[in-house]
Amino acid sequence: MGTEKTRPESTVLSDRQKHRVTEQLRHEQTTCAGCGSGDFTVGQALYVGFLFLDEENGNYMVALTCNNPECPAPRTGITLHESAFLDVG
Repeated sequence: MGTEKTRPESTVLSDRQKHRVTEQLRHEQTTCAGCGSGDFTVGQALYVGFLFLDEENGNYMVALTCNNPECPAPRTGITLHESAFLDVG
């Protein structure tokens, strides 16, 4: 992870936060639109609550990459509220 480039507007997630996203994906039975797999690598999060009128304050777009090497479209994302995965104090 040391060589991973991070954009200043992105939030790098801890292992615990990524685990919480993975649990949410399982709970919602989220699958890849490209191949139907449910196996994802969780990436960074982008706060979108202020960018779009139809997004609630506190919403993030969390990057997902499908782990199926045969997937024709492996990059996607899921919108989650910060309370679902961040350590909000």
